[in-house]
Amino acid sequence: MYFEIANSLFEGDGDSVTQIIESQHHQSQIISLLRNYCTFDEKDKYFLKEYMDEMNSHLIDISKMDGYEFEELIKKMLIALDYKNVTRIGGSGDRGVDIIATKYEGRKSTRVIFQCKRWIGKVGGTPIQRLHSYMHQYPESVQKAVCVTTSDYTSDGYNEGKSTGVELVTGKELIDELNRLFPHKYYHGALDLL
Repeated sequence: MYFEIANSLFEGDGDSVTQIIESQHHQSQIISLLRNYCTFDEKDKYFLKEYMDEMNSHLIDISKMDGYEFEELIKKMLIALDYKNVTRIGGSGDRGVDIIATKYEGRKSTRVIFQCKRWIGKVGGTPIQRLHSYMHQYPESVQKAVCVTTSDYTSDGYNEGKSTGVELVTGKELIDELNRLFPHKYYHGALDLL
């Protein structure tokens, strides 16, 4: 949970958990995260919630997926959107590219690279720059880049997306698309933190 707090408060670039916990400026965000993911006992000890809201008990919370599960979900979504040759390549050394897929429109094909960020904190400009750099390194084989996150983007992230042409998909847009493609299957338990 401390890593989620670091992502949320420092956009993935936090110096240390100690700085986060001791910062008075971030106390309300820390309490919001704790209330979302934990229960408290009479001695104010925190325990991860082992249950979901009754209304969502049959749904899958994308905010609680690990990175691999999230990439697999995006792969499933792309296949449902009629992308072809959808290949997951994420992992160490992926240089920011998690999935490569091809979209056909008539005889024209577009090779698209995707970066999947299962974050609570906002995505800054650096991951978008890396994705754009990869696309331009292989212009003959990659024509489009998309960053998909469970959260949102910083102003720097939005500016970088606009200037580079990397398409940005927010957590709200993602859950809307998932609900359109797979009705009553997924929800986003951390949207209230964004």
